[in-house]
Amino acid sequence: MENTITLDKLTPEQKAQLAAEIQAEQSAAKKKQAETRQAYKELAKETVPGLFSILEKQSDMLAITKQRIFEAARDLIKMKLEAYDVKEGQQSHTFSNEDSTQSITIGYRVVDGWDDTLAAGMEKVKQFLQGRGTDKETQEMVDGINILLKKDKNGNLKSSRVLELNQWAEKINNPLLTDGVRIIMEAYKPVKTCYFVEAKYVDGTGKMQSLPLSISSVDFPEGTDINFL
Repeated sequence: MENTITLDKLTPEQKAQLAAEIQAEQSAAKKKQAETRQAYKELAKETVPGLFSILEKQSDMLAITKQRIFEAARDLIKMKLEAYDVKEGQQSHTFSNEDSTQSITIGYRVVDGWDDTLAAGMEKVKQFLQGRGTDKETQEMVDGINILLKKDKNGNLKSSRVLELNQWAEKINNPLLTDGVRIIMEAYKPVKTCYFVEAKYVDGTGKMQSLPLSISSVDFPEGTDINFL
């Protein structure tokens, strides 16, 4: 049977020696950890600027590519308007190759925006709603209009709801409500958020795929090892 040594069987000298050995082991582990942390900081300090420089160059190249795409598309759009009598003001334009296996779409995205007269229009609509809702039908109208006036989580009124609100106003035909909705509609000032470029192609299976144009969406080259994540 294996002999087990317990602390109570150790002499004071042996206990002191054991404590010293444990202390030395703990100190060595802490020292190694501190050295590893310092080495990591040094490696990060040396590595990050180089990686950032690579990404910065790619960002500049993407900006130049975007500029070239939009400048080339400008001539296509001009000819498209002349050839097909297309109305100006489109948010996007799509161009395809001869067999439609490749396409490029350029355009801009828009979010709802309103000027400072929006509050006045909403106040008039609320004045119209005050004191109403005494019967079921009127209460449903009040609830419906209040839902349309409700702002989203970012505090913005949705333009699609204003169109529905205008339908209510036309149906009810009340001067106060009609004027309030008119003010709201005239306060609408859409804001362009970004200009985009999208490209699609037909792959070997005949399926339409999107060409990755951002570093987040593009795939790694085949065989790249990313198992460290």
